[in-house]
Amino acid sequence: MKFLNKNILFSAISGIFLSYSLITLNSFLIWFAFVPLLLALPEKKIKESIFCISIFTLSFGIISYFWIPATFQKFTDDFSFISILALSSFILGNLLLFIIWIAAFNYLKIKDNKSPIKKAVLNTILISVLYFVSEFINIISFKGIPWNKVSLRIALSSNVYFIQTASVIGSLGLSIIVISFNYLIAEFIKTKNKIILLIGIGVFVINLLFGFIMVNRTDESNNKKNVALVSGNVKAETKWTEHGDAIISKMLSLIKELKKHNPELIIWPETALPWSYIENDDILLAIAEILKGHHTQNLIGYLTQSEKDSNLVYNSAYLIDNNGKAIDRYDKRILLDFIEKPFLSEDYNKLLNMSVPSGYDNILRGRRNNLLKTKIGKCKVDICNESLIPGYFNSNDNSFEFIVNISNDAWFEENQNIEHHFYLARLKAIEYRKYMIINSNRGISGIFDEKGRILISNTSDSPKKLVSYIIPNSQQTLYSQFPLLIPALSMVICGLFTIRKIRYIRR
Repeated sequence: MKFLNKNILFSAISGIFLSYSLITLNSFLIWFAFVPLLLALPEKKIKESIFCISIFTLSFGIISYFWIPATFQKFTDDFSFISILALSSFILGNLLLFIIWIAAFNYLKIKDNKSPIKKAVLNTILISVLYFVSEFINIISFKGIPWNKVSLRIALSSNVYFIQTASVIGSLGLSIIVISFNYLIAEFIKTKNKIILLIGIGVFVINLLFGFIMVNRTDESNNKKNVALVSGNVKAETKWTEHGDAIISKMLSLIKELKKHNPELIIWPETALPWSYIENDDILLAIAEILKGHHTQNLIGYLTQSEKDSNLVYNSAYLIDNNGKAIDRYDKRILLDFIEKPFLSEDYNKLLNMSVPSGYDNILRGRRNNLLKTKIGKCKVDICNESLIPGYFNSNDNSFEFIVNISNDAWFEENQNIEHHFYLARLKAIEYRKYMIINSNRGISGIFDEKGRILISNTSDSPKKLVSYIIPNSQQTLYSQFPLLIPALSMVICGLFTIRKIRYIRR
């Protein structure tokens, strides 16, 4: 009983450590968050292992997803059982993934004690790639639910040195490094083998050293392009029918103030003008008149009415020229399940339409994965949650020279998603080594350089403007050229361990 109580305690502590590190973006605690769980899991006792994982997942889930009911109420004006159901389903989903992860590891791991160092190294590789594969499959399967991801990259994103390897292995690949360190530390505690400890320290130091080298490497370029960000920072509950004129008036006054900075591109937030785009919109003509003679382009969040059904719209980003005319647009392609579309479906009339309780269920998925050709370079646009999804799924053209994310985080005020959104955007800047502009209504807006360093940032509950620069570039990283390299290698490694296990059983 004493042994069982210790394992329960360790499992709960591990879940608390993990939730705290992810919520607060604690980039140091995450390196030890799984150690108590790995120490608690008993050898060859399946029921006890499942029980420990359940305690771990429950303690993690209750803390990490506590924000869901309050946010759900903002969207629906109804604090209903559906929000509790969502919280419960997230916890159960994570429980299933963790059980599969540990069960697969226990089945495939090396148990030969003749060479403890070799055994530790091989098992470290196995447990880390299994975690990566489970996370990868989770993202592939549920792209429209970006919050239900026990993604270790979230905690690391606050530390610019820890995440530089994302340009090589992708941001999801950072989980391999973190799990490797956690496992090696747990093995050292179990075995007291100092060589295992040194290997673990080596994993940490090599990753950190690579980060220091990349961040402090000198890259000179004089190709600076002036850009500006404007946002009304409108509350989620704001009724435009009552306050629209005042908001637009303030936004136009901000544009007037920006004239002296002569920006080449002005970025607005997602649905900054919350009606469908029309040619010769009075607001666009007013902006063009203010900026007359400056040749400034605007990238504005708009809605686009469907030609087939006037009740349906696209969530769009329009590139507007200096005459107030649309040059091109990008339509959001990864929609939010339960909020913008039914779960695992795009049919609003038949399948699970009741699973969209929000008032934003009339959004159509964009079909073109196109870049916007601005006067300062090719731009890849992410709208809202698209910046949270790794580029495996939304980047078949890597010729872009900078990245823009426009979003509306007013719905997530006073919870961790505000910071998560901002810092996960930093990971994309590093993955592709591109400047990243993020303009979020009532969220954190700013600019990252190609190393993920913050050039400028601001969060505000009143209309704001930011002025800075970007340096467009056409460089390609290993990740951008071969985004599926690490997933493929991980699958191969899992396959090799599986073949080895089958051969061992047949002996």
